[in-house]
Amino acid sequence: IDKTDGMLMLFDAAADALGFAIAYHAALAAALQAAHWVSANRAEALVLTGQPDPARAAMALADRPGGAVVRDGAAGAWLALQGQAARHVPAHKVAAIDTNGAGDTHVGAFIAGLAAGHPPEGACQIANIAAALSITKAGPATAPALTEVMPLFEVLRRTARSTDLAPQSEREI
Repeated sequence: IDKTDGMLMLFDAAADALGFAIAYHAALAAALQAAHWVSANRAEALVLTGQPDPARAAMALADRPGGAVVRDGAAGAWLALQGQAARHVPAHKVAAIDTNGAGDTHVGAFIAGLAAGHPPEGACQIANIAAALSITKAGPATAPALTEVMPLFEVLRRTARSTDLAPQSEREI
């Protein structure tokens, strides 16, 4: 697997594929090496790293140009950048109806946040909000529209007053 100039690659450690990839260790190693980002839930991160602690697992997976996100359900997510300690990104609290598809929603929203120019912590918070909204409905295809996610993110951003959540175009340089 080669990295393509200008293309961002994210490795999503889907549980079904993980068992197959472990059987084919060289393919897993190549995919991980090529990825700028790794995203895994807590159980997948344990398989990949041997670390039961999600913060430590995120740091173990962050040895790459982007970093790693370890999703931890209602506890939020752990974000680690290369050479830095993992940061906890709290979950957006909702009443869960069906968690099916929440991880996929998180991965898609995280990528969309990065592509929109948000820094990793902002992209992770957008992903947490999107995943939370996705579990408030029954069924697997419940990913929210951007128009549902971004107003909640903007409220959070104003409340946090953190430039870590602002897109690059809005940060002071």
